[in-house]
Amino acid sequence: RPSGLAGSLLTLRCVQPLRAGVLSRFLASAPPPPQASTAAAMALSSAAATVAAVNLGGFALTALTHSHKITDLCGTLAFVVVAGKAFVTQLAAGGAASSTGGLRALVLNGLVAAWGTRLGLFLFYRVLRLGEDKRLRAFFPEEGEGVLDPKRSLFPVKLAGFWTIQALWALVCSLPVILVTAAPAVPLGPVGCLALTGAATAGVLEAVADAQKDAYRNDPANNGHFCDAGLWSVVRYPNYASDIFMWWSMFAAALPALPTAPLKLLGLTSPVFITFLLVKVSGIPLLETSQDERYAGKEWEEYKRNTPALIPRFFGRARPKES
Repeated sequence: RPSGLAGSLLTLRCVQPLRAGVLSRFLASAPPPPQASTAAAMALSSAAATVAAVNLGGFALTALTHSHKITDLCGTLAFVVVAGKAFVTQLAAGGAASSTGGLRALVLNGLVAAWGTRLGLFLFYRVLRLGEDKRLRAFFPEEGEGVLDPKRSLFPVKLAGFWTIQALWALVCSLPVILVTAAPAVPLGPVGCLALTGAATAGVLEAVADAQKDAYRNDPANNGHFCDAGLWSVVRYPNYASDIFMWWSMFAAALPALPTAPLKLLGLTSPVFITFLLVKVSGIPLLETSQDERYAGKEWEEYKRNTPALIPRFFGRARPKES
């Protein structure tokens, strides 16, 4: 076993090819047909136009009515329309036997359409029951406020910015599914089946988490208390954890069928984007701040200390601090 400088050089020579080999396996693909990039570009253009149309219509309606009740419904509708259109097109082209997309694309689009329909209806039902979504209040003018008031809501500029981000959410998250629908069909294999199972399981867990929190809030006995029942006793944000895992699973399922390295890397932006968005931008940070104010006290701090945000703790709970 060499040591010293000779050993370091030998190790470096062994490790560099290994790292290069791992990267090359990730990016490797069969030589793509000449039309692969063209097909991907056309699929992306069509999806972008659909997402833009849905969100532009939603923005116009909310700006005219000064109501945000259809915001989440339109946001998820963009996912559903893009995936639903691709699903129907796939069926017309031969379904699982199609030479483009194949069974992989059919299942992925079906999962996205089912997920978007469930989430959209749930959020729409919730806002109708509650009457408003406090998160969106700042985007609408107050009584007596004029247009483009920079000291207040700057309506409708900030509202348009919100809808633009919502459109990007739908388009970027859907990238692996959009790209795989336009790619040559590749057999699923064990990894593909496992990834699709993971995506479906995550979608179910997200629905369960939403239902558990909704039932908890509807119980008068829980007024003024944070939800720590069911999946919410395992992690503080099981809905976000499920959503993140679902989109990583979607990407993993699509990856083997993406014919070029640039398309693989483009598809990777989907799970990276949703993870960053929920962990660092609009998900956990906003909720954590509001809940710290609303539930301030020993019980909330103990819940935060004992319950991880996203990844379950499999080896016991944290020990309570000694007084």
